[in-house]
Amino acid sequence: MSDQLRVATQKINIFNAPQQGAVIASGFAVIIQKVSEGIVRVDRVTSGPLPDADAQLVVDALTTFVQVHQALLNVVIGKHGILTMIPFFEPIRMALVSLEAVIDRLAFDLIALIPTQKSSATIQFQKLDVTLKDAEDTYSFPLASAESDAALTATTEKIVEGLKTVTDMSDQLRVATQKINIFNAPQQGAVIASGFATIIQKVSEGIIRVDRVTSGPLPDADAQLVVDALTTFVQVHQALLNVVIGKHGIITMIPFFEPIRYALVSLEAVIDRLAFDLIALIPTQKSSATIQFQKLDVTLKDAEDTYSFPLASAESDAALTATTEKILRVATQKINIFNAPQQGAVIASGFATIIQKVSEGIVRVDRVTSGPLPDADAQVVVDALTTFVQVHQALLNVVIGKHGILTMIPFFEPIRVALVSLEGVIDRLAFDLIALIPTQKSSATIQFQKLDVTLKDAEDTYSFPLASAESDAALTATTEKIVEGLKTVTDMSDQSEDRRSV
Repeated sequence: MSDQLRVATQKINIFNAPQQGAVIASGFAVIIQKVSEGIVRVDRVTSGPLPDADAQLVVDALTTFVQVHQALLNVVIGKHGILTMIPFFEPIRMALVSLEAVIDRLAFDLIALIPTQKSSATIQFQKLDVTLKDAEDTYSFPLASAESDAALTATTEKIVEGLKTVTDMSDQLRVATQKINIFNAPQQGAVIASGFATIIQKVSEGIIRVDRVTSGPLPDADAQLVVDALTTFVQVHQALLNVVIGKHGIITMIPFFEPIRYALVSLEAVIDRLAFDLIALIPTQKSSATIQFQKLDVTLKDAEDTYSFPLASAESDAALTATTEKILRVATQKINIFNAPQQGAVIASGFATIIQKVSEGIVRVDRVTSGPLPDADAQVVVDALTTFVQVHQALLNVVIGKHGILTMIPFFEPIRVALVSLEGVIDRLAFDLIALIPTQKSSATIQFQKLDVTLKDAEDTYSFPLASAESDAALTATTEKIVEGLKTVTDMSDQSEDRRSV
């Protein structure tokens, strides 16, 4: 399993980064799940420490486990440059932290089970810990420059060139953002998120160039050239941000909404730093440069404000139907081990849409100023609510049933958070709607209670991703099962080697 992930990570490149990034993130999720199941096995040993012969077998399996994981982590470290450019960078970074936590727990429990081989096991875990720490340190900040010190030495020409490079990237991203629609949103969302990551990286490299100027301020002729490039840079970025603002409605429906929102905040931070450093370098053009940065700051603030909350309504009152829920239920039923990353994006974006629609319903209810509805209207509302509840229960039951597959993809966490968010907006809708239909309070309350039970079941199911599909009996630990568990995560190595040699 880990060796297969190493091979998959080696294959990542600038062209397949978004797709391969999903594979890597989901691969780490599966490894963490399997290691956690190993912890469960070890914790269930009630017969006392293993005899030395068995302890040696465990250490042999552990040694291979460590070697394969070190090989995987070293490849992940080497691919850091590409992985900074995709929206799965953060899930991968978090996976490394989670992996360290479960490995530490496994080490603590396993070493206690094999006291005669404590020293050997400790050495293996320490080796793995060193490589894990290196990986965590490498991924502690995404914006590492791939350029040499010589290439980063600042000159007027290179500063202008750097601004133009980012300008071109921003214009390409503007075109890509304009193309997003309801059908290609998940795929195009990945392009937008990774595009912003690349821009932030390049601006950060520009900061490094400016910071390395030791010859003092630039002469006025050079400063004017810099301001000319800066002016174009600002205009193109404003055009990009205005398109991003305009596409907010569609982008709220995809799991890349949050990475894009964070990207806007990060972009503001690096732009502020660039402004501070660059203006100090061109004092004769300070006023002109300041005006340009202020213009960009206004548009950036508008974009941040627009993306501060995902639930902006863009549709008419007639749009509150169960269509989205039915589509999402069908999409969830179709998920399997082969299409999980792609279908997971559809499910996560579907939940975002549902939460948006329910929130729009709250806005509608809150806008009623004419007092409670007459009973005839209240009955119509309850009829619609009954269908709403039935369809949502059907959806949630399918989501509960697909929990095993969904734990293996990087969209598990967005789906889990979506369930919590859905409960919050449903509770608010219930409170407001029941107050509006007092004559049908009892009937409406029953419907919301039914939905609440199913929602609670879904939340409980998704409260922790690492639920084992095995029975308690199957998790009873023996030397054979512990060794088998370690090998499960590593024994794909020989198969991978055979495939490569064919």
